[in-house]
Amino acid sequence: MILYKYTLLKLVCLVVLLSVAPKNLAADSWDWEYDHWVENLSEKHSVSPELVRSIIKAESGFRYVVSPEGAVGFMQLMPETAELLGVKDINNPVQNLKGGIKYLSHLLKRFENNILLAVAAYNAGPSAVSRYGAIPPYLETKKFVFKVMKFYREYRKSNKSGEKSHLTFKIISD
Repeated sequence: MILYKYTLLKLVCLVVLLSVAPKNLAADSWDWEYDHWVENLSEKHSVSPELVRSIIKAESGFRYVVSPEGAVGFMQLMPETAELLGVKDINNPVQNLKGGIKYLSHLLKRFENNILLAVAAYNAGPSAVSRYGAIPPYLETKKFVFKVMKFYREYRKSNKSGEKSHLTFKIISD
């Protein structure tokens, strides 16, 4: 009976670990090594890495996807925006991160470090935010800003408490 419980416990632990473990790098999944790029590029462009991760989580859920509107990648860049930012290959994950972080930095400067307005502009476009002088009254944009700010608070709180910004674990075999 004890052997059965021990084996069942190992099986349950393995299932839980596999369900939360980062996947191997694939075209549609986040590789935790991209955190290195987020950290370095955020520092280079004077943007909070927690804010960048919040945008990525809200935009793509850390998946490399193409939206029905044509936005691409982790940062969900529109091809025209990517071109203006000098992104040569929007489908390259690192270039996608570079372009998205550069764009976010530009928006923060344009809106005098007002995070709410910069995040709204990331979703609705800077001209819409300028036209309204506030978060545009678009339901999608309001939801997006709310989601990003929720994630941002969570990431900042976890970093202040000394936790890692991503899950780490090791499997010990017997």
